[in-house]
Amino acid sequence: MSTLGLSDTLTYLIIVVLKIVSILITFGYAAISDWIKREIKPIIWIPSIIIGIIINLYLYIFSDLLKQVESFVKIHICISLVVSATMIVLMMILSFVFKFVGGADVMALISFSSIYPSNLELLYKVLANSFSRNLVILLMLPPILLVFMIYTATTIITIVINIILNIPRINEVKKYRLSLIKMMIYITLGRVMKVKEFLLKRFYYPLYIPGVIERLFFDIDEEYQIWIERLRTLDPETIIIVTWGMPMVTLIAIAIYIYVIVYLSLILL
Repeated sequence: MSTLGLSDTLTYLIIVVLKIVSILITFGYAAISDWIKREIKPIIWIPSIIIGIIINLYLYIFSDLLKQVESFVKIHICISLVVSATMIVLMMILSFVFKFVGGADVMALISFSSIYPSNLELLYKVLANSFSRNLVILLMLPPILLVFMIYTATTIITIVINIILNIPRINEVKKYRLSLIKMMIYITLGRVMKVKEFLLKRFYYPLYIPGVIERLFFDIDEEYQIWIERLRTLDPETIIIVTWGMPMVTLIAIAIYIYVIVYLSLILL
């Protein structure tokens, strides 16, 4: 593999910096907004998408970088583009058809994929410096898939927290004679608490209230404040099962930040 000239190296570094800055600003704002308000202005995604498209058009079409990598890296690029497009389409279906996730989650994936459609820069760096074969194999995975794996790990942590907090109250849940499967779902994905505790929470949605509601999911268009007003009429000591409206973009942003930290670390080595 040949190395880049001085001017190409400078261009390469500028591209790396622009990508990182775009990601940090976009997802930093989005993560904070999602955490505080569960609401993100759609316009926040536009600059990063445009910047990503322009940078990668240059990188993949007009620069010499693609000519200097092995053929299997080009295969990685094709696979990454297909996987990214597929995951975005699936997320759009989950959002606009089934209402399982919000539109901001879709835009987050589009924004990230626009900036990091593949690991081209990382693979060039790793192969040029003879890094371990295992690292090369890991980087052959599409960036969006690596981020999804990190995101999955963070959601597993929330499930573990739910279980730990719910175990002391499991006997109270048994009194409701729920099916074993439903109880297991509630214990892992929900939070057992009293009505008086729920009234102090933000972004929590009831899954089970005796004689009122019994479900596995909540509608993403629901307002948690409405449930707070409805539950004020119940006995404050009533045990209910609720679920946290997770700030998915915040969790996605955490996964992306971890990816970017590793990305930058490898670039600087």
